[in-house]
Amino acid sequence: MHMLNNKQEYWRVKRVLRFPVSPYPILFFTLLFLLNGCMMTGMHGRKYTALQKNKPVKSLSPEEHLDVMIDRAVTSLIQARLPEKTIAVWDIQSAESGIDTEVVKQKIIDRLVKARQFKVLSRDALQTLLQEQSLSLSGVTDSTQNTQIGKLLGVEGFLEGYVSKNGLFLKLINSGSGEIAWSFTTNEAL
Repeated sequence: MHMLNNKQEYWRVKRVLRFPVSPYPILFFTLLFLLNGCMMTGMHGRKYTALQKNKPVKSLSPEEHLDVMIDRAVTSLIQARLPEKTIAVWDIQSAESGIDTEVVKQKIIDRLVKARQFKVLSRDALQTLLQEQSLSLSGVTDSTQNTQIGKLLGVEGFLEGYVSKNGLFLKLINSGSGEIAWSFTTNEAL
């Protein structure tokens, strides 16, 4: 019996010596540790501010926040994959002082054009086209009139909305049917 234990011990030691511990796990964890340290610092050894605790996050200005909301709205419009590909940015309203609706309208037009998903017309461009045909947009707010103008000028959808210090509200109205094809609402304060 004593001899059997020695044989078993002999083969156990021989197996261990024949198959030593692989160096790969040690190398793997060493590289992981080094890479983790590199990920914590950016170029030139500076720490990323997002990884530092107790550091205040920069808040957005009202203009930057409005840009973010417009980007979200345009992204939502693109993701909706609507059949309306020719869009007129029609009327953006605001009852609050300090909000320039023309600037908001131009930012929306800019984002839509940069997205390259739509043919975009502004109300000013439509006014020029209608003047050539001796018509006017003054007082045009009715959806039936929008439908007639849309058919006349080849516009498939009218984008209109409202902006306030409490958010951005947009809707796309199909010029053929007059129904709301898409809407976007955000209740984030500027």
